[in-house]
Amino acid sequence: MPKQSFSIVPVVRCVSMIMDREMPGYYTCPVYKTVDRMNTYVFPAQLKTKYPPAKWIISGVAMVLDVPGAADAFGPGKEPPA
Repeated sequence: MPKQSFSIVPVVRCVSMIMDREMPGYYTCPVYKTVDRMNTYVFPAQLKTKYPPAKWIISGVAMVLDVPGAADAFGPGKEPPA
């Protein structure tokens, strides 16, 4: 969402495969362990998109596996945000 630092991504099914080139219609999204992007790079995720990948590159879109406080919304007895 615009002007929102973090959005919760639904569970993503990951499949490992060797790719020799970019796939059209997909954004190669960097995945990091923590918000500190310095030395926490994990892998590139291929995310299907209806927009050109440049839109997401310019926006600086990346996935972070551990955002402090983000998991609190999904604690016992809590509803996920709509």
